[in-house]
Amino acid sequence: MKSKRKTIIKTLPFFILSFLALSNLSIAESPVHEMIVDAPSMVYINQTFEVDILITNASDTSGAQCNVEFNSSLLEVVNGSDGVSNGGMYSMWWGDYDSNFSVVDNSTGEIKNNMALSLQNASKPFMRIIFRAKDKVGDAYIRLPPAYAIVNGEQPIIRNATVMIRNPPVDINVEPSEQFMKGNHEFFVNITVDPHGYGVAGIQCELNYNASVLEVLNVSSGGMFVLVQSDYSNPGKVLLSGLNLSLPAEKGMLASITFKSKNITASSPLNLTNVKAEDNNYNTLLTTIHNSSVIVDNTPPTTNVVYNGYNNYITGTTSIALTATDTGSGVYKTYYSIDDSNISNFTEYAMPFNIATEGSHTVYYYSVDNLGNTEEVKSETVIVDNTPPTTNVVYNGYNNYITGTTSIALTATDTGSGVYKT
Repeated sequence: MKSKRKTIIKTLPFFILSFLALSNLSIAESPVHEMIVDAPSMVYINQTFEVDILITNASDTSGAQCNVEFNSSLLEVVNGSDGVSNGGMYSMWWGDYDSNFSVVDNSTGEIKNNMALSLQNASKPFMRIIFRAKDKVGDAYIRLPPAYAIVNGEQPIIRNATVMIRNPPVDINVEPSEQFMKGNHEFFVNITVDPHGYGVAGIQCELNYNASVLEVLNVSSGGMFVLVQSDYSNPGKVLLSGLNLSLPAEKGMLASITFKSKNITASSPLNLTNVKAEDNNYNTLLTTIHNSSVIVDNTPPTTNVVYNGYNNYITGTTSIALTATDTGSGVYKTYYSIDDSNISNFTEYAMPFNIATEGSHTVYYYSVDNLGNTEEVKSETVIVDNTPPTTNVVYNGYNNYITGTTSIALTATDTGSGVYKT
């Protein structure tokens, strides 16, 4: 019986099938259903993705049919007719009875004879299509020809879709990502481009910087593009463009810029703006930007001596620490010496220390940052007092005899930090 039904189906034109399937349904005066192409707004080249054909208010329907047209220069249906299937709204999908019933033509961009009957779940799609985006950037239409769209015996309102086919974003980087340097220093900044395998025919951008902190000395080609043009005549910006008909797809360098820092302590962003990349068909490519910054640091660190004492008096076990801070490139090392101001005899500071010998001592110290900015040698004088006070009892008596009214006094002396309490 099933084979006989398949034979009948093969011999009937599409519209006759539609008539047989839907003839018992009354045609409404105005459309009450919508047939919607539910597609992602954007996919990447070579990406496989699903598109559903939806029908609104489908709970009162018994069947539907449509043809689908798509941009064959940008899209193709995966696995031919196997890439078109029942979405689950109806239980009877004609393609299940005859694998050749639905016709997929990737050369013309057509999917013909899509038909289903017998509602089973109105919330599911009418049909599902698996597409693959080709290796080309553009905007691909997916549409339903009105003459072939029927829902419950009437022509529905049609909502078509456009899918943007885009490249994986081209990374445009300012490298290195951050630099510290002293004033009056020449350095390089590279503008690199990573197309992630998709050919880039041209690129243009603008690098912005703080002209009060930096100046541009030169711009040279990075070798990725045959023709590189630059303009840095206006302080604060560098205009760059590159052109290459060979469509480089691997990471390379657009340009290398020679900067010189001014003799100040300040920072400057290195930010790309007005960035545009194109392929050989003049399609605008997606881009991601990674900016950078430069910190010009002419300021040495600041170092302090930290200890617990009284008026510079300490004991031989008192812990003496040196703390250094630097808001620029950071502290590289701290050096110190005890009672020796000859800088060649200083020791690298590693941890808190103490001075055991009693008497006056001078701690000399300084720090250096990561750019070589050196702090002037500072000093702190401390007095080590390891001797406790001497206390005496004073009273008027005879052979340790006193009266109840005898006054007894305690007198304490200390030649160092002084008596705190008795």
